[in-house]
Amino acid sequence: MARMEAQLRRSGLDWTVVRPPRLTNGQKTGAYRTAIHQHLTKAQGITRADLADYMIKSIPDEATYRAVVEISN
Repeated sequence: MARMEAQLRRSGLDWTVVRPPRLTNGQKTGAYRTAIHQHLTKAQGITRADLADYMIKSIPDEATYRAVVEISN
């Protein structure tokens, strides 16, 4: 993973790395926390539906371009 992220950083692409903790099969809640370029404390898990919701909603957010985002419910 570290090599992949290093290669992304060297590229000329706009990229976002989303780091979820343990994925679960719950319903979408819309209640999740994120941290851009920093560690997210007490990250325990996130539903796949919430992860997908965040990924779609974050596409136009330029703060996430060339950024590492940690996410958790």
